[in-house]
Amino acid sequence: SLWWIHYLTWSLERGGPTFVKLAQWASSRRDLFPKFVCDTLARLQSQVTPTPFWRIRRAFEREYGVPIETLFEMFNETPIGVGAIAQVYRARLRPSEALGIPEPTECAVKILHPGVATQIRDDITVIGFLARIIDRIPQAKWLSLPDEVEVFGSMMMDQCDLRTEGRNLIRFSEHFRDSPSISFPRPCVRLLRKRVLVETYLDALPLSLFLDEHHTAADRTLAEIGTNCFLHMLVFDNFVHADMHPGNIYVTFCEPHPGNAYVRRARDIASRHRPMPAHPDDPPPTPFIGSEKVAQLRAMPAHERVAEINRMIKQGYRPHMMLIDTGLVCELSPRNLTNFLDLFMAVAKFNGRRVAQLMVERSRTPWTAHDVPGFEDAMDEFLRSVRLQTLTLGQLQVGTILSKVFAMVQRHRIKLEGDFVNIGIAIALVEGIGPNLDPDLDLLQRALPILQ
Repeated sequence: SLWWIHYLTWSLERGGPTFVKLAQWASSRRDLFPKFVCDTLARLQSQVTPTPFWRIRRAFEREYGVPIETLFEMFNETPIGVGAIAQVYRARLRPSEALGIPEPTECAVKILHPGVATQIRDDITVIGFLARIIDRIPQAKWLSLPDEVEVFGSMMMDQCDLRTEGRNLIRFSEHFRDSPSISFPRPCVRLLRKRVLVETYLDALPLSLFLDEHHTAADRTLAEIGTNCFLHMLVFDNFVHADMHPGNIYVTFCEPHPGNAYVRRARDIASRHRPMPAHPDDPPPTPFIGSEKVAQLRAMPAHERVAEINRMIKQGYRPHMMLIDTGLVCELSPRNLTNFLDLFMAVAKFNGRRVAQLMVERSRTPWTAHDVPGFEDAMDEFLRSVRLQTLTLGQLQVGTILSKVFAMVQRHRIKLEGDFVNIGIAIALVEGIGPNLDPDLDLLQRALPILQ
């Protein structure tokens, strides 16, 4: 009786990278879709059909002009990750003075699927054609669909140039250089190419291992790390990882350091009120657990892995989160950033009339707004009802609020900036993960003091 969901998954996979991205978002929204739908769509996060290695080898040699063996002393032909746009291999770089590599270095090599840029361009062309047809309907003119397709297409095409992802990695690493809990791979700049990205490799556990029904002592800390990381990106950096689904997040553990346990605990508590868990007096970063330990944890049955992680936490090991696949980011213009933060603060304070006024005043086409007083009344009534409920990620999410707000915006023909919608999708992706780790984490309460 569930044949249709398997057919849908198969169709999305064959539809190309644009549709796989849609499935990746849906699989993380267990608050919106049944568990069996999310579980089935989740296979597209890590089980996309890989490109044959002979085609990957040919693409690599076309990019660098030399065989793979010239640059790498080891190159595992079995991909460790296959995504909608690229696949990733584990390799070991040869020592090279020219590349500034003094010794053999473990790395990950990300290579675009051959022809993927053309495929995405064709998808966007078709979607754009449909958008222009719909735009001819007078009632739909206010949506500016061709403009939205252009923005979406630009974001998708950015992911087809791995030099962009390399630059994003450098920027994220700089933003989080002082964080003991968040890191990003570092690219080998001298090997950075449009179709190939060589970056540092860290053996770690996929976040998906922490999202099942077996809860560990690390879950709440991971939820806090992820929330603080996202708010730091949004509020302080204006540079947001826009594709934070579980397939792009990995977890490892830092070895215990010899500092005073009570001091560490006090800092951990204090860090809950900061946008990221860092402190200037923290000792130098401690080593991560080794590949053997990671492999051991990965191979354990779920109940044994939970017990081992709980034991490690008691011994002073600290969770560490690594984010990958930074090709898709959101960066607002100064004007749009101010507008978004003002709007987000008004939502966090449940000031419905202020939310409605900001949306109308700062929309792209305020003259198209329909029944503004009715919009203000509806928004005020909705946020009043929301305020009466317990606002936790496990009960009512900001993503849920935004989806209902966007529905009201549609009814009253208020045109929002496309960047706002992209940020909203990024929030929804993060919140799709949160309830599985810490149902009591309150994103609005965490965001409010930072916004103020």
